[in-house]
Amino acid sequence: LAVTIVIAALLSSTGIAQEKRSAEELARLEEEAWKAAGAGEYQKAIDVWEDILQEITGEGRTALHKNLAAAYGKLDDLPTSWYHLTSYLEKTSKEDARAARGLEKLEKKLMDTHRRVYISCEPTGATLHFGLEPSGTAYTCPITWWFEPSKQFVHVESKGFRAQSAHYHVRERGEKGVWTVKLMELPRSGYLVVKGQGKAIQVYLNGNLEGTVPFKRKLQTGSYELMVGKPGEMPWKKTITVKANQTVVEAPPNAQQTVASGDGEGPPADGPNTVRATGITGTTVDDSPSNTAPFVLLASGVGAVVVGAVVAGLGYTREQELFDKYEPEKWDFVSPRAGHNESVGVAQSDYESAYADEVQPLKTMSYVLYGVGGAAAAAGAVWYVINSTSTPEKSKGLKVLPLSEPGAIGAMLGLEF
Repeated sequence: LAVTIVIAALLSSTGIAQEKRSAEELARLEEEAWKAAGAGEYQKAIDVWEDILQEITGEGRTALHKNLAAAYGKLDDLPTSWYHLTSYLEKTSKEDARAARGLEKLEKKLMDTHRRVYISCEPTGATLHFGLEPSGTAYTCPITWWFEPSKQFVHVESKGFRAQSAHYHVRERGEKGVWTVKLMELPRSGYLVVKGQGKAIQVYLNGNLEGTVPFKRKLQTGSYELMVGKPGEMPWKKTITVKANQTVVEAPPNAQQTVASGDGEGPPADGPNTVRATGITGTTVDDSPSNTAPFVLLASGVGAVVVGAVVAGLGYTREQELFDKYEPEKWDFVSPRAGHNESVGVAQSDYESAYADEVQPLKTMSYVLYGVGGAAAAAGAVWYVINSTSTPEKSKGLKVLPLSEPGAIGAMLGLEF
């Protein structure tokens, strides 16, 4: 096969399409390749022609296929030579009987040593490399190629799809085969979440009403003009970018609830139990007592009264034991004429001491528990009634203050509402 000079085609106005290099530069490179081929440096010539192959169109590109077929043939790379010679004959507008006969001879040689395989790809137009990695010359799929019997690898990639390396076992010579490489499409969608609460707060995307807050939607990747707000009011605007398999989260200030309780409309009702967040969300926090608090207070009060009764019972039992032991009722019947009875005085002293140490504390504790528990139970009941019949506007709840008086202990309870 003869090597054809394509300088004239490279310089023609119709032979160059959006080249990255000037026509003069491409012509100079072509001349270098031709000199290298004439000197027997076929690989150098191939490198140059492969380099400029994608930068020209028309007859100039067709002629390069014929040059590459000849150069690869000189290197005994018959499959690649066959590929370029076939491409040349398919694209040329002239009849080239000599090239056609050369292709027939080349196919007969390949039939003895190789297997012809048609490789298709999904999607069509994917880029194909021979080998495990995307290195060397890139080809466009589908493609027909000749392989020697062995394990062969192809690497296929396409924009928007996951690249894949596939391998095939070539066992037969001369027969035709078909391989299909299917690429998995990469995710092309993400999510948009717009946080918010309240009534009639609408979400627009690119000027179209999509819903109200809180809002979540699966979207195709790309940029969107997001607007959030109530009808008739100035909306909050932002341009967002949705990326594949990612979630964009926005919390517009005008979409956040501004009232600690109620329907979310109007200005917040400030009070001692309202805490305002100063962040972007503007969320308010209500730390008012739970509706279960009155029941807890009532149950605690009843429990305290029950414990007071138990303690009082213990005190009464211990008092009866001391009474049986010392028999104080007999002290009043000692005759004055009997004079001073030392044993009675000792018994009376022991009884009073034991009563003060063992009985009096229990009685005092029971009185305190009766008082605190009764007050708590009553307060819990009143609190429940108030909660059931009105909405509080300020802090309310049980206030417990310690009470200390000489010879007495206790607590003072108060309910604010």
